[in-house]
Formats: sequence, C-alpha cells, structure tokens
Amino acid sequence: MVNKVKIIHIVFGMSIAGSLKFALKKLGKEDKEKVICFSDIFSVGPIKRLYEKEGLEERKNWLRSHFSPYDDYFNRDYIHDFTEALIALTQAPEYIPLMIWTGENSHEQTGLRLALFLLKDKKNDIILINTNQAYQEQFQRPDRDYTPLCSGEISPEKFGILYKKYKITKPISLEMKKSLAKEWETLSESQDKLRLWTDKIH
Repeated sequence: MVNKVKIIHIVFGMSIAGSLKFALKKLGKEDKEKVICFSDIFSVGPIKRLYEKEGLEERKNWLRSHFSPYDDYFNRDYIHDFTEALIALTQAPEYIPLMIWTGENSHEQTGLRLALFLLKDKKNDIILINTNQAYQEQFQRPDRDYTPLCSGEISPEKFGILYKKYKITKPISLEMKKSLAKEWETLSESQDKLRLWTDKIH
C-alpha cells in the first residue's frame, strides 16, 4: 500500500531497477521503499509529449523501426510500462521524498529532466544522486581508473552501500528543479533524434 511507502526511487533502466530492488530487499526496506522504473533509451528518438498518447505512440513506432530485436517489447509492453511509470510518478503523494538515481550519460540525464518536468507542480522533496560521482567517491582505487558508463553497471551490493551513504543527501533546490524541467521543454521540442551528454550537473 502506498501509505506504507517512505521513499520512492526513480531510475531509468531495468538493470538499475533490479540492482536497487535487490539492495533494498537485503536492507529489509522492500516494503517501505518503492522503485519507479522508466525502461527506455532516452538518448535516441523523438521525446515530444511523452505524457500524451500521440507522443508516446510516435516514440514507440520510431523505436520499433530502429531496434528490430526489441520489436516484441515495443509492440506488447512498451506503452503499458511507460504509462505505468508516468502514473506512479505523477500520483506520488507529496509528503513522500523522491530519490532520483542518474548517471552522467544522455539517456539518464534526459530521463531526469523528464521526471522533473512531470514533477514541476508537486512539492515532494527531491534527492538527486549522481551515481558516477557517488561511485568514484566510495569505490575509486588508485590502481584502477574505472567509472560506470551508466547506473545499471553498478552491482546490487555497491548500490546498498551507496544507498546508506547518500540517502541523507540534501534535496535539490526549487531553482534547480525548475531549471532542469525547463531543459526538458527545450529538449523535447527539438527535432534531433540523437542526444549526447557533454557536461555535468553542478
């Protein structure tokens, strides 16, 4: 039941969703913390009006025509799964803090901006975890220069460590929320079908 949920996590990919759910289960928090997953590839394709039927259909058709191995998913489950995530996010009670996990790549950064656009009129505290930065701070070794390309590359065990370390992170400011939501509006109106990540969130 939603009234038992204390934190809602937002992630962008099935791999990170699985790792985070496993970590929460190991910590005994699977009943108190919910994971909302947008299973998509936001670095490519049209992203205009994804919260409307026409926009989502356009994106589904584009993805289906460019990723043939996943045709069955786009035909059968894509719109259902995306719509479920949209509803879960927009109907999240405003007293529940939202923790968004995102890496430094165009897919997750685009997803972040979509989420904040959808949340622009809600008052939830939003905790933003930069998984690349968090990974480097906790696990970087002088004899190994490694940074995950995406959040989904982080193991469930390491997610558990990151969760315990960063769950008390201060929520982002209203100004930052508005700025990133505004960036979504600009991105979604573009005709570009390929998005590249060339900067960091500060």
